[in-house]
Amino acid sequence: MIDPQHMNEGNEGMKNLTQIADLEWKVDVAVQYLREILKVYHYKSDEQHISKDVVTSLENLLGSLLKK
Repeated sequence: MIDPQHMNEGNEGMKNLTQIADLEWKVDVAVQYLREILKVYHYKSDEQHISKDVVTSLENLLGSLLKK
C-alpha cells in the first residue's frame, strides 16, 4: 500500500503515485495472463504440460500478488 509519509512534495509525489498505479495495473494484467496460461495448458488440457507441483506454486504466487 502507498504510505503518504514517504512521498516527496509536489509533482514528484504525483509522479510516484502514477508509477505505482501503473505497476499495480501491469501486475494485475500479468496475473490474468498467467492464470489463462494455467487454464489452457493445465486445467483444460488432456495432456499434462505442467507438473502439479509447478501449478500449485504458480497459483500460490499469483494469489499472493493479488492479496497485496
